[in-house]
Amino acid sequence: MARRCSVTTRTTDAVTVLGPLFDAASPLSWATGEGWYFSATKPNALYVNDSRTLYRYDVLGRTLETVFDVTSQFGTQPVHLANELEQ
Repeated sequence: MARRCSVTTRTTDAVTVLGPLFDAASPLSWATGEGWYFSATKPNALYVNDSRTLYRYDVLGRTLETVFDVTSQFGTQPVHLANELEQ
């Protein structure tokens, strides 16, 4: 199931569906979302991961930024990324 993005207006509680988070061609579009979470300090930042990379995704600007990639340290074996890395 593709993840969808929506925005709630605080004054009216109206919800506007903005569509899928990722393009259908992106491997992240069909990810389970397990281990993904919103930043405590950046309201539009969703932290997403694949098996080796932690990304910061701006859900409104739809931009993806690499926060940390463990490939250089651990090669291509899958690892678990658990902590938020705010910059």
